[in-house]
Amino acid sequence: MNYSCINFSLDIHSPVSQVSLAVKKGETNKKLRISLIENGKPFKLTEDCAVVFSGIKSDGTILYNECIIKNNVIEYILTEQTTKIEGIVACEILVYGGDSQVLYTPSFSLVVYSPAYDIDDVLTSTNEYTALISAMSRLETAIDEAEEALAVAKKLMPRKIYVTLLASAWSETDKDGVYTQKIEVKNATENTQIEFNLSDEQIQKFANEGYSFNVINELGTITVSVFGERPIEDYSLQATATEVFFEEAEEEVINDV
Repeated sequence: MNYSCINFSLDIHSPVSQVSLAVKKGETNKKLRISLIENGKPFKLTEDCAVVFSGIKSDGTILYNECIIKNNVIEYILTEQTTKIEGIVACEILVYGGDSQVLYTPSFSLVVYSPAYDIDDVLTSTNEYTALISAMSRLETAIDEAEEALAVAKKLMPRKIYVTLLASAWSETDKDGVYTQKIEVKNATENTQIEFNLSDEQIQKFANEGYSFNVINELGTITVSVFGERPIEDYSLQATATEVFFEEAEEEVINDV
């Protein structure tokens, strides 16, 4: 349906009610197009502005509904609740800036009168807060996205772990002087990188004993290799587990000439 547009302007520095508009009870095909004026010139609405139509109906129920901005003009489509009850709706526009400041426009009024035949007598006038409902929906979405981002961030944060290397768990390999054992790392993935945080004392001890450790991750299976003599002691070593991601290199396409 095409909307019937009602165009008017409000001088933001005027303290008095400036416009009175007549609409029929139940009308929802009218669109208010409101231009704000300051010192005789258009008042600029920036991209970070949020605009709300606020009104109090004759029965005391409240309207607090979202507007949109098009080409520096505020647009509000009359809702069913806006024109639900006969009488005067005292209205104003609230402009919320990105810097948390609020601009209240001068008031204006909607005079809601009864049509020749009122088919909606059985319906009830109620409060309407579409702007708050929409804002709450956006807030819930933002919270969900933030919680998801936080969960991802926690997974990506380096974490301190302790690795126990049992003397009895070392296995020989087909290479002389190389022994391996698999270790369990909680929540390890194929992208988990393990680095031992050896103390100066441990570094000196392993150097004297001829040990050198290396850690390999193969699709989430963590294997520690030791080079030198087969260890005869159990070791509990501190390590850092970090999720590391590498961008896949694009394959170079060579065209035959």
